[in-house]
Amino acid sequence: MTRRRTALPFVLLGAALVLALYAPSAAAQYSILCGGNPPPPHVNGLGQVMNDCSPLGVPGNASTYTLTLATAARAAWPYAGTDSNGMMGTGPRAAYCVARQTATACAVWAYSGPVAGYVHLNTASSQCYAPTSTDPVWK
Repeated sequence: MTRRRTALPFVLLGAALVLALYAPSAAAQYSILCGGNPPPPHVNGLGQVMNDCSPLGVPGNASTYTLTLATAARAAWPYAGTDSNGMMGTGPRAAYCVARQTATACAVWAYSGPVAGYVHLNTASSQCYAPTSTDPVWK
């Protein structure tokens, strides 16, 4: 496998100097390829990316999200904890969600209902709350 090396500039980040030596080819950057192409740029809404060949979800459109995609978003969050799936909320605000609860925080990704594609991160306690449309999006 031949890797294309591209020189990148120095980046000053706070007090640290970061030198990026090269950017590997697309095939080396992703753990999967989708029909020979890199996967869509899925993000979990909390700063991590995930590799999945599904099309990007459209926040607020439940038909573009699945339990599988929500589980991948949760798996990309790097904190260990207890994972759960279930319904949160009632009535028209009800949504199926996946969550990860740590000793000090809880993140909840909605994949159905009007808040499909939104993630809520509670860092004030380990209590889990359903996302709202003002929370960050994942796709």
